[in-house]
Amino acid sequence: MKARQYLGAVLVIAVACGGPALAAASPTGGHTKAHKKTHPSFSELDKNHDGVITKDEWRGSAKSFARHDLDHDGKLTPKEYPSPQKAKDRG
Repeated sequence: MKARQYLGAVLVIAVACGGPALAAASPTGGHTKAHKKTHPSFSELDKNHDGVITKDEWRGSAKSFARHDLDHDGKLTPKEYPSPQKAKDRG
């Protein structure tokens, strides 16, 4: 009986430690569908594929667009559109 408990504990630890590594190696980069909905890629937002995201293509609020439009030209370039890490850093 104790061997089963020990094996169960080892399995729980292995899943807890190995799960994040497997997610990072997944084809989606570990991003869930929910993450992709809240943070679409630049190309997904750039509907007309002109290399910029306009206010009409932006899914967020006008305030969030203005916060990301660093040069205040009314468009977001790939440098201005936040990657998930940059968005996290910006708060």
